[in-house]
Amino acid sequence: MKNHLEMRLEIPLQTLNLSEDTTKNTRLHAKILGRIFNVNDDEFGLFVLLSILLLGNTVARQMTGIIGISDLINTAGVNQILIVNAINGVLIFITAMLASLIVDRFDRIELLKWTSFAFALMFVVVEIISLVSSSEKITAALVYLMSQQQWLLFPMFFWVLANDIFEIAQAKRLIPAIGSWSFIGKVIGIGATLLPALLFSFGLMENKVLSIEVVIRLNIFYYLLVFIMITIGLKKITLRPLAKTEETIKETLNRGPRFYYGSAFISLFIDRCCIYHRLRCDT
Repeated sequence: MKNHLEMRLEIPLQTLNLSEDTTKNTRLHAKILGRIFNVNDDEFGLFVLLSILLLGNTVARQMTGIIGISDLINTAGVNQILIVNAINGVLIFITAMLASLIVDRFDRIELLKWTSFAFALMFVVVEIISLVSSSEKITAALVYLMSQQQWLLFPMFFWVLANDIFEIAQAKRLIPAIGSWSFIGKVIGIGATLLPALLFSFGLMENKVLSIEVVIRLNIFYYLLVFIMITIGLKKITLRPLAKTEETIKETLNRGPRFYYGSAFISLFIDRCCIYHRLRCDT
């Protein structure tokens, strides 16, 4: 029989062997993913972190947009969509101008971190409004408008940050690989909104649609998690110093209207009008 000392030593040794096997498997998986995405060993941790940030925001935005617009149609009707989209166009216009004003004047890591915290805070406000207000269409409209801000602000600050982290040679390799996770996030986001219906058909869920309350809480959890991930994961990252700009605030604000009146703002408004007309014809 084994004495007590041998039995005490055996368990730590087995634990050590398991941890060594786990470490080897992790390194092997990292090497495989590194070869697939052309990522060096010293870049792998940063690559994974940035990919998760972009993937998660895309999933959250996709779910929020789908649930928001579907609930808005069900509760407010097609006639209200054009009004909400007009408000959305104005908000995007204002947000884009303000973003262009601050993007080159603040630390990029802090900018993305506090933008994530602001998203979490705004979804908390939407959650409070949904609890206080009896109007479901107001909640749906707010959720949809938030999804459009997720589409605009987070990627804008994210790619500016990525541009400052990587050198030119790194950017050519890593930015396309990181950007590919945005497409994967769209697929996951669409699948997540359809999953409850599939589970309902098998009797595994009581509701066949993803509720807007669940989407709001998932967004709160995700953006708080992003805030923590950026705080911990990017604290040792050194960015290129910001170039001193001689552009005045008035010149920066004037640049926004020229761009949006000429392209994105008009295109977005026309696109929403076409959707509205098509929905009216279908109904």
